[in-house]
Amino acid sequence: MSTTIFHSDWQTINIGIPIDALYHKDKLFTLSKIGLFSVINATTGDTIYRVKHNKKVEDTSRIIKFSNDLAVTIFNGADCHVIVWDISHSVPTIEFQLVSQTPIWDVALKKNVFYTIGYEGIKGYNVSDSLEIVYHNSTQNVESAKIFTDLKLNNTFLLLQTEKKCLLTDLAQIDKAQYIPDCRVSKAQFIDEESSFFCGSYYYKLSTRDNNEMIITDIPSHDLSQFQHGILMTNEQHRLVVNSDTLDVYDLTSPQVQLLRSYPNKLSESCKIKAFEFCENKLKVLCVSESEIFQYVNGTLLWSRDQSFINISDAIVVDKFVQSQLSDENYQISNSNFIFGYINRFFQNWKRFKRVFRLGSQDDNIFGLQKSLIVLSDKQKIGVFDMEQNSSNNHHLSFVIIPSCHIDELTTIDNVPYAVGENTLFKIDLMTKTLTPVRSNFKDLTQQNSAEYTAKHLLNLNKVKGYKAINDSSWRETWEFSPMNETIISFTQRTYDNLHVAQNGIILSNRSVLYKYLIPNIGVVTTHTTAENQIKIRLINLITGQVYANFSKSLKTTDFNSHDYEIVYEENFIIFTIYLRDDLDTEVCVIDLFESLTPNFKTTKSFTSYSAFQDTVLPSFATQCYLISGKQIINLAVSNTKNNIAVKEIIFGSREGQIFSIPKVILDSRRGGMVGDFNRLGNTKLSIDGFERIAMSIHSQKHANSIVNNFMYDPIISPHPNYVISHYRDILVTSPKKSFAFTIPTELESTTYYVFVGNEIFVTKLRPSGSFDKLTSSFNTTAVAITMSILFLGIFFVLPRARRTGLLSLWGL
Repeated sequence: MSTTIFHSDWQTINIGIPIDALYHKDKLFTLSKIGLFSVINATTGDTIYRVKHNKKVEDTSRIIKFSNDLAVTIFNGADCHVIVWDISHSVPTIEFQLVSQTPIWDVALKKNVFYTIGYEGIKGYNVSDSLEIVYHNSTQNVESAKIFTDLKLNNTFLLLQTEKKCLLTDLAQIDKAQYIPDCRVSKAQFIDEESSFFCGSYYYKLSTRDNNEMIITDIPSHDLSQFQHGILMTNEQHRLVVNSDTLDVYDLTSPQVQLLRSYPNKLSESCKIKAFEFCENKLKVLCVSESEIFQYVNGTLLWSRDQSFINISDAIVVDKFVQSQLSDENYQISNSNFIFGYINRFFQNWKRFKRVFRLGSQDDNIFGLQKSLIVLSDKQKIGVFDMEQNSSNNHHLSFVIIPSCHIDELTTIDNVPYAVGENTLFKIDLMTKTLTPVRSNFKDLTQQNSAEYTAKHLLNLNKVKGYKAINDSSWRETWEFSPMNETIISFTQRTYDNLHVAQNGIILSNRSVLYKYLIPNIGVVTTHTTAENQIKIRLINLITGQVYANFSKSLKTTDFNSHDYEIVYEENFIIFTIYLRDDLDTEVCVIDLFESLTPNFKTTKSFTSYSAFQDTVLPSFATQCYLISGKQIINLAVSNTKNNIAVKEIIFGSREGQIFSIPKVILDSRRGGMVGDFNRLGNTKLSIDGFERIAMSIHSQKHANSIVNNFMYDPIISPHPNYVISHYRDILVTSPKKSFAFTIPTELESTTYYVFVGNEIFVTKLRPSGSFDKLTSSFNTTAVAITMSILFLGIFFVLPRARRTGLLSLWGL
């Protein structure tokens, strides 16, 4: 499917640093340590196909080419997964696969039998019915091995490496192994269709007697001694010698190694060769560094791919311009002479009108869509991505900054990007592409820089501490929350204040109102108790440390991990997910907070001003849980817009690489949910435990009928295809703990940016309520202009006639 039809989203495509690779025709096949098998266009470097193994793999994993049509991948890791691929088509297809409990060293294919050798011994499998045949059930004292078939001799040979020696044997006579001097398995190279192999300084020719007894003829190959000072790589028929100034290709099909071609060596000093191919006097070389992949042809760099941003630790977004034109115009109309403001807007609209006719597009700066995504990788590189580019051939990476010191995190202050490292604040200058230190002894507690009070989760100490700002660079500790026999797994706050809440109440079907619980300076702390196998969610005052509410949730799984839990808190709702490992499902729970469960009653109505130190307002609540079947949710985000008028959507990122959204109206706790009221119990430190689902108070059941929505409760939610925002894309996620997501508003109330950061970056524009405030690409400017011209012409000719007709009618003529 072409990516050009999707103008609102893009992603980076990573393949990881290969641990093994091979060439086939115009394609490059790679296997990376993150468990990714990739097919790449060897000429352009574009990714054609990827398949992900469920777990990370070890360096012993391999790609082996059987013939022009078949190749095999060996994924060695927690378990071993072997797949035979048909690579004759544009996209490889699986022909045969098997799973082993222990690593496999090598494989071979002879007619219809697939051979494996590993710690479990030597086995064969019938490819047609996968029937297993055990040839030798032990490889004791064997460190590594290679297996290969010889169609000319119709034999299967094994090369076994023990602690002290290397042995060669025939599978049919495995007990009659012969010693191969000065050879190690890792250095041996079998020559296809030649019944021979190289190892050490000898070329070995294999043959058999009439009784099938194996004969090994060793032929000295003195020409190999010249390679001892170079870097050696071998494939089926050639050997590549990398010298300081040349790349030499030798023929391996005869004992006397013959130099075929020599090329200038322009390889990067830091790169390590993983594969090469010599065909039609063209030498292709794939080499890798710690974070980059290089493709050389005849010694000259053809393309490279930066894999630095496969593990990202932090990300921020800044506007390319300090203020958009739309915000500037609104400010002029609101704060200047309104006549001057509208005159200025007229001329700005005229400029846009001419731009549409001249370029066929609008200047997205007027809508605040031109933004930069800045990310920090675990390789200590800062990458700057352009979020607005729509070209499918553009990788969006504008430039990379390599810091001179260790950077811990990124932050923004008044739309200016900064990096924090070694207690120093650095400004990220996007014009000069440099880092400039601006403040030393910097202690960044939160990105809410205007807040006088804040709090921070101290992971190592299992505490949440509150702080008060003394000045721009120092904070004073005000309170501490440290639960006994509980582990803090999350601390979260709202991302915007009450000024950006569009509605402070929910209108019920009878036109009455439930007022949202919008008390400022509230945070949510989540803890886990192993003894009770529960998580507890507390509402805590960020200024005083006072606990306003305590919810508990019993877990259905016994091996709970903090990475199985995600939570968001905005306005008056808390939504969290728990991955059920036993069922492979995810439970989604909602807590909606209200000032009171009594319609039209507002607890804070009597307050002329609210003080976090003196006034305590406890919440009422409704709760409900749902189930998303067959998916592991690894992060959550809420679709925030500039004024938060648009419909709220909860955006879910899954371990499977799919991203979808669910409207908040679906995730409504009033759909047959439980209700409760902490105010009625009068206990600010109340802890409600012991219920199967989210705990509730039984004192407010009489209000349930007035708040329960007519929208019937269905416990299972299946994401609708229209709400799958990743579309056809498969986004790489290998570790849930290294992924996160967030939304960034634009000047358009209908539009917000969504950013997903996993092993890849995915960016798209969301329009929860539709595109109601901007002309779409379907708008026909030409047709409108022609229609308006016709109307003007019609008025020009019709108006005099209408006036004359009116005058004549007055005279009765």
